[in-house]
Amino acid sequence: MLGLDPTDNDQRNLATESLLGKVNWKGTTPFMSDLASTRTKQLSEEMSVPREIMEGLLLAAGGMGGVSFGGGGGGSNNELTNWDGTKKKKGRSM
Repeated sequence: MLGLDPTDNDQRNLATESLLGKVNWKGTTPFMSDLASTRTKQLSEEMSVPREIMEGLLLAAGGMGGVSFGGGGGGSNNELTNWDGTKKKKGRSM
């Protein structure tokens, strides 16, 4: 699925079907596998990701330095932040 555009609904649904086709459902009940499959498809259909955010996420996932989302106020400053943007307390020494 190289070259997938996750902002394109049709491509995203195609990728979802491909992923679900590779799942080994052995050990799950038909009800549970159907539930998981249905919810995965629903989430894929309802997902809305602007192209700009997806490009940033792909850069971050690719290990490009200096990419930061949330907290910190822009750019990487090598400081850990909580979900609300506040600085994390210093870790414990061992």
